[in-house]
Amino acid sequence: MKSNCIYALFFVLVGCQTTNTGSNWIDVDPSNAAIQTVGLLQSGNVLSHRTRINSVAITERLEWRDESKRATLITYELSNNNQYFGSREELSRVATFKSLRLGAFNSLSAPMSFHNSVDLIEYGTLRSGSDYCLVYSMAYGIKSYVSSGHPVGNRKSVGAYCQSKPIDENTSKTFLSSFEIRNWSKYPEKTAPYLQSFYLKAKDDGNKNPIERFTLDQSLDLETRRFMGGWAAVADKFEGEIKLTKPLVHGQFSLQATTIEIKCIGSWNTLSKGDRKSKPSTGNIEAKCSNGESITGSFSTLNPGTGVVHGFDSNGREVKVSYN
Repeated sequence: MKSNCIYALFFVLVGCQTTNTGSNWIDVDPSNAAIQTVGLLQSGNVLSHRTRINSVAITERLEWRDESKRATLITYELSNNNQYFGSREELSRVATFKSLRLGAFNSLSAPMSFHNSVDLIEYGTLRSGSDYCLVYSMAYGIKSYVSSGHPVGNRKSVGAYCQSKPIDENTSKTFLSSFEIRNWSKYPEKTAPYLQSFYLKAKDDGNKNPIERFTLDQSLDLETRRFMGGWAAVADKFEGEIKLTKPLVHGQFSLQATTIEIKCIGSWNTLSKGDRKSKPSTGNIEAKCSNGESITGSFSTLNPGTGVVHGFDSNGREVKVSYN
C-alpha cells in the first residue's frame, strides 16, 4: 500500500501508526535498540520492542509493564536529516495516539516540562478509565537551534506511562528519567539544564526561583575525595568523585559516578560531634540524583573528608557509600 505519511509525520504522527507502508514490524535486537531502558523501566517486563523502517522514517516502539504499571515509548527518526520536526507534538494529540493504548479521557493537565537525559520533555497527566496516566512529547536530534519553547530536530519521541495510583511530580520525573536514546549526546551541563532536580540557594538573573543543578559552585571552599559504594537494583558497585564543602557542622556535597551515568547533589547536617579519636561524628544527609531519585540517610565520620553514608532512595532501595 502506498504511504501517505510523508507530510503527516510533521503534523499527525498517529497517521503513520495506522498506515501500511510496505515495511513490516520486526523485533529489535537489544544491542542495537535506540530506546534504552534505565531506572524504573529496568524493573519491569518489556512486552514488545519492535521497529519499522521505510523511506520516510525509522519508527521504534517499546511496550513495558510491571504489575499495575505500564508504559509505551515511541521514537521517530526522519530518513532525510535536512528535514526537521517543527516542535514537540501537542500533548492532546499524543494522548489520542492509538498505539499508546490509552482509553478515552476527559481532561489533560496543563503542560509541564522537564529535562531528562535526552532533551526537554513536555508532559501532562490525565485519567484514562481506572488508570492515572502521563503522556509526553519530545523533539530532539540534529538541531538548527534550540530554545526552551521551540526545540527542533530530525527525531521525535512520544509516550505514555500509566499506573493505578495518582501520579505525583516525583513519579513523573522518575519515569521521564527512565529511558535514554542510544548515540544521543546529553545536554552539556554548563550550557543547559541537565536532569534538573535539586535547588541551591542562588539567584538567576533576578529570578526568585533557585537555580537547579548537580555541580557545586567552584567558588566554594571544596575538598575532593574518591568514593565507592553500591545502590540496590541500580548498581551493585559504583565509584567516582565526591566534592564536599569544608564547614564541619553542615554543608553541601556533589557526587559524580564514573562507572555509571549518575550525579547527585545534596547536603549534610551534623547531629553528634565526635572527638576525632574513637568517637565518630554522625548526622543525616539528603540528596537528589540525575536518575530522578532522592536519597535520605545518615553518615558517620571519624575524620573530616572520610566517612560512610547509609541511606535509602525514594523507592526504598538501599544505598551505601564510603569516601576518603
